[in-house]
This record gives sequence, structure tokens and C-alpha cells, in this order.
Amino acid sequence: MTSEANPYDLAPALKTENIDVLVGIGVGGGSLINNGITYRPFREGWERSYDLERYPHMDTVWHWILSILIVLKAS
Repeated sequence: MTSEANPYDLAPALKTENIDVLVGIGVGGGSLINNGITYRPFREGWERSYDLERYPHMDTVWHWILSILIVLKAS
């Protein structure tokens, strides 16, 4: 790593004290920038996405996901 500015980097400059800032790059979707955030899904959205009468096992999946999100302390 170098402390020299990259002339092609259009990101705003950060001034910090006693903090080392590392910035990673990659090609991909939102998971590259949101991998540290876990949002809790809403039941209403889940039911709109999955017809629970047609796919009753998705109700079990919903409860399984909620139990994981509680452990992760999702937002």
C-alpha cells in the first residue's frame, strides 16, 4: 500500500487522526457494499413474495430466517 493519492480516484478525500482507512474494490452487486448490513425482512413483504397456501414450507423458512436474524441482531 502507498499513501500517495491515486489521480484516477474520484472518491472524496478523508482526513483522519489515529485511524487507518482501507478501501476495497470489486465488481459485483450490492453485496459488495452491503455485506456488513443485514436487514430484517417484513412479514408482509414475505407473504407477497411467497404464496404460503401454495408453498406452505416457506412459512417454516420465514421462522428459520427470523431465528438467525435474532442471533445476528439484524436491523
